[in-house]
Amino acid sequence: MGALFNVAAFRTAAKPPVGLLGQPPVNILGNNMARPGWFDELSQIEQAVELSKMLDCLPDEYCSNDELWFKVGMMLQSVGEWTYPIWDQWSQQTTRSPSNYDQVKNRTRWDSFAADHGLTVGSLIFLAKQNGYA
Repeated sequence: MGALFNVAAFRTAAKPPVGLLGQPPVNILGNNMARPGWFDELSQIEQAVELSKMLDCLPDEYCSNDELWFKVGMMLQSVGEWTYPIWDQWSQQTTRSPSNYDQVKNRTRWDSFAADHGLTVGSLIFLAKQNGYA
């Protein structure tokens, strides 16, 4: 009688996952945030507090570089429409000219994000942890 499965296939080492910036994800074992779904278990108020903490950890370039700024907005939008004020407030911290901030344009940009952009709060958690979020 033949084997039920190919044991050799299980011995083949898989390639490590690659993060957003081409680096392996940080090992956060032992931290409560390592538990899948921890963010979703928080109340909306707790989520808002954690999102603000995450944004505070990001370097200034994330707010002043259009591409990075857009990506952060998409990550926040994946949580829900209610996160727009958090993104709008964070957007006001731009290190570019203060006249670069425009609340009406920010709302228009937010509304332009596609629903299937592939960025989630998990992406934001990863970036924040890379920059000191605990």
